[in-house]
Amino acid sequence: TTRARDGQPYAEPLAVLTANGVDVPGPLVEGAQDGLPTASALISSFPDAARDALAVARANAADASDAGGVGGFLRNQLGARSVTPREGNDPDAILSRAEAALRNGDLNTVLTEVEMLPEAAQNEMSDWVAMARLRRDALAAAADLTQTLNQE
Repeated sequence: TTRARDGQPYAEPLAVLTANGVDVPGPLVEGAQDGLPTASALISSFPDAARDALAVARANAADASDAGGVGGFLRNQLGARSVTPREGNDPDAILSRAEAALRNGDLNTVLTEVEMLPEAAQNEMSDWVAMARLRRDALAAAADLTQTLNQE
């Protein structure tokens, strides 16, 4: 579990478990060879992914009222986005809450928030989301497997 959490490869320990007849869940196998994305890697890569998603969302927005004026122009040109969590259903607010949840280690909330983005913005973040899902699912599988092994 520690190797998985720390992003280190853990294929060898899984091979030992498998050789001893333990059914290792698929999500845990998926990241074993190269290691899982670390929490710090997800945190450090989120701002760029969020900026790209926000740019796509703004470009595809049907309602251009927020894009008007000097403020809207600067937000669009500079990729400005909220970095403190705020209420609302617009992509900037959603991403601000997702980033706050990420910094708190809550990948379930992060992924739930990202699913609320417009489809084009979700597509822009698909690589980042895949890494976050891999980490979340593998760590959950590791916790379940540890619990199962401790009961036997």
